[in-house]
Amino acid sequence: MGGFTGAVPSPTGSEFRHLIATGRLRFVVLGGPATAPGRSLAPWVRAHCAPVPHQAPALYRCSPSPATSHAARGR
Repeated sequence: MGGFTGAVPSPTGSEFRHLIATGRLRFVVLGGPATAPGRSLAPWVRAHCAPVPHQAPALYRCSPSPATSHAARGR
């Protein structure tokens, strides 16, 4: 989060989870320079997203839960 240098604006935790819930964010890469947003969201990603095997740095596939995705899309 925050780009390579950490200077790019990053979503808040709730904005990040909303991006996943609506399917707008589907993959997350963990690794690289540590940024404050990345450090705070990395445990959530590890707990809620599936690691993609054989990827370095760590690549995670994040999917909206069925109930969340329908509600988020207005269905």
